[in-house]
Amino acid sequence: MKKLLPLICLFYASFSFSQQHVLPERLVKAFCPEDYTIAGDVTVKSELDKDDFYEITLDYDGEQKSFKLKPLTFPNFKAKFKRVFGEIIKAKANGNIIPSDSLVDNHIALLFSQIVTYQNSEEERPEVAKIYLKENIPVYYYKSGAVDKNFEAELTEVQVEISFFGGFIEKMQVNGKIGNTPVTFNNKYSIGISSTKNIQQLNEYRLFTGERFTETEFNQKMIPASKKIAFSNELKESKDELLKAINQYTVVNDKYKEKKAQIDSLIALKKTTKDLDVYKDLEVKIENNQISLKQIEVAQKESLGILEVKKMQFNDIEKNEKKDTVSQETNPSEDEESLMIYVSDVIRYVKKVDVNANDISPVPQLVILDQNQKETKLYREESSKLFEAVVFTDFLGVFDEENPNGIIQTEVTKRFNLNTKRGDTKWYHKLFIIPMFFEGIGFLQYFDAQFQFSKIEKSNKFLLPSVYNGIDGSGNPFSENYYSPLSLYQYRNYSIGGNLTLFFLENQNAKINGTLDTGFLFGRSGIKENVDQEDGDFLNNLEIPIEFKLQILPEKRFSFFMSDRLSWFEIFDSNINLKSIEDNKLVSKNRFLNTFNVGMNLDISSSGKLFLRYKLIHELDNINTNFSQLQFGYSFYLLQKNGLKKKD
Repeated sequence: MKKLLPLICLFYASFSFSQQHVLPERLVKAFCPEDYTIAGDVTVKSELDKDDFYEITLDYDGEQKSFKLKPLTFPNFKAKFKRVFGEIIKAKANGNIIPSDSLVDNHIALLFSQIVTYQNSEEERPEVAKIYLKENIPVYYYKSGAVDKNFEAELTEVQVEISFFGGFIEKMQVNGKIGNTPVTFNNKYSIGISSTKNIQQLNEYRLFTGERFTETEFNQKMIPASKKIAFSNELKESKDELLKAINQYTVVNDKYKEKKAQIDSLIALKKTTKDLDVYKDLEVKIENNQISLKQIEVAQKESLGILEVKKMQFNDIEKNEKKDTVSQETNPSEDEESLMIYVSDVIRYVKKVDVNANDISPVPQLVILDQNQKETKLYREESSKLFEAVVFTDFLGVFDEENPNGIIQTEVTKRFNLNTKRGDTKWYHKLFIIPMFFEGIGFLQYFDAQFQFSKIEKSNKFLLPSVYNGIDGSGNPFSENYYSPLSLYQYRNYSIGGNLTLFFLENQNAKINGTLDTGFLFGRSGIKENVDQEDGDFLNNLEIPIEFKLQILPEKRFSFFMSDRLSWFEIFDSNINLKSIEDNKLVSKNRFLNTFNVGMNLDISSSGKLFLRYKLIHELDNINTNFSQLQFGYSFYLLQKNGLKKKD
């Protein structure tokens, strides 16, 4: 019986990909010549593709054709259905009939109503937000690890591609031009979008170019000439005024030392800002050989630039003007830096208020915004996909009747987004806390609620005690019955709890994620004192794990993972003899278990995925006390209807 279980899993997976219907025979015959014998069922599959088109696929005897509709209306559906199905029959029967009687139209209308009902009820997608493309997107020069807002240009001919996944803007690419120079901006790590606070923090996320530019290139090629001239003239006027003031106060007599001290104090308060507007609040007047300064509050001093910074600006302008007159070529000695834009300058994200929505994460989807389509809707996950169930079996137990793991096991999970905010790891790199390999980090990201039920069959459901044969201190042989924590863990028939992601690491370029999780699992294990005992006893237990996991995602449909999990495992019963074996001796129970896990996932459809994983579980202090599992399984959405629906 056990050997059939993998085949059952495969059979179930094969018919769980999407919503399908079988055409009634009367409808099929209406399209066929009289002498034609129908070769089998005609299936109709309906799906909503990523572009919101309804795709209808007809499959008959190896011949498959599809058509798309948007919107889903009956006149269009009937006309395209007749044409496409007629083509299929013509290919198989060397001829066909395009029926027009009311009975056929009624059958087609029934099929249409089934598809519409499915798409508009079970697969209804509630709207979660609207996203808008903004105008006049400013581009900044990113110099020495800081934003240089003194050098600003504008991005034109903008096209934005955004992919959403699991509560995040996972990828965001902005294409456009600065002047005549094409540029592309990308995010380094995912951008949280699951809460109102996340939306408010979009102004903190920055996108960078992969190309590198020198400051001269940016100033000469990308800043508009009119803005550059105005910028230069304003500085020149300020420079003349400043130099006049400086020359004047150096020749005043001692009674003006107080005024000179005020100017010196301003110079001492120099800051890195180069915003010209702040200098409008600083007024230097020369009247009757006296210097008068506008009074500046202490709080204002912190935000104002000072005279020496202004001198540096004058020098920069003179240097650039000199370069312009000598050569238009870039100085090869200049450092090249990225260009940068803020996410909040590119898009406006407006969430839709919903009494049922605490988590406002969009469903995984790709949206494209440009000058032809400046806004689009985002949708929430369908209610039928709230819970994911996993059915799996252990291959090692299939070929070993004594192995308790060779049975169907079921897991039901639900992920809750807690804090979908990620930041740059560069500060952690400096402290040598996070490996240089990772580019983004998030804390307390998810809580995964989990329920697992196993050991469904009656045979081999309860754990019998192990027997230890030894010699006591007097040299006499003895036998002792005991239960080990590892065996009770192996015979656990259900567990319920969850895992909290302490931190999440990602590298989008290398397509690798890392997580550190911890949590709790309450469980129950069945035991018997001897094989003749009719009813077994159940022991409650608690597992507190901490697990580090690496996941490699060459693409979303396929991923490879490995993890190491350390668990503190305790049994809530003092009436049993709980022991461990170490160096062939019976010792006190070892509460710590370690699990090494390696496997892969294959996402085969929108309704579920296959996985294969190998586990080695052993006592922490003694790897020789272990057991292993080779699990094959299929995951599907618990509330979603899958498979064929055959109609008369």
